[in-house]
Amino acid sequence: MDPDSEGPRGRLIAAAERIVSEHGAPAVSEDSVSDRAGVTREVFNEAFADREDCLLAVFDAMADDLRTNMLAAHRGAGSWVDGVRAALAAVLTFLDEDPGRARFMVVEALAGDPPMRKRHDDVVAEMAGELDLHRPRASANAIGEQSHSHAEAVVGAVVAVIHARLLEEPPLKLSPLAGTLMSVLVLPYLGSVAARDELERPAATAA
Repeated sequence: MDPDSEGPRGRLIAAAERIVSEHGAPAVSEDSVSDRAGVTREVFNEAFADREDCLLAVFDAMADDLRTNMLAAHRGAGSWVDGVRAALAAVLTFLDEDPGRARFMVVEALAGDPPMRKRHDDVVAEMAGELDLHRPRASANAIGEQSHSHAEAVVGAVVAVIHARLLEEPPLKLSPLAGTLMSVLVLPYLGSVAARDELERPAATAA
């Protein structure tokens, strides 16, 4: 959506997103966002309680975009494993498109204040719920009885790998990890054979 169509608040969020993308969350301030949006500090104060409130709005906007991409990919697939693979590819591509955005959502948000950390955790929980949706019956090679806790554990592991990757300077591309991360995601559900198949899937078709 065109930020101008949402009025001053939309322009401010869009401006803050650009600052986050280019310079990171520490560069976001009431003045820097107001100047970038071409509005006064008073307009900023009318739109947000403070800097942290603005950053929460930025995270929410980014999370909405990520959610749209992930859900469209997952629910447009013909099978559970195809849906998981497509959703993972959508998430990795979304993060790779803008390393600054990725670092904010995965690294800086986790290191932020409690409300920001909760936003981060909510997105991770939503991903776990999506993984768990229509999960297959456990195969003979699966690891134990399946429950939502499996989804939370494997998504947490995937996020931890992405987090570590984004701490590199410069941040490393995430899409090449698709096969490795898919093997982590399917292991508790489909077992070691399926996990190995995902790990060995050619990179060109991992998505």
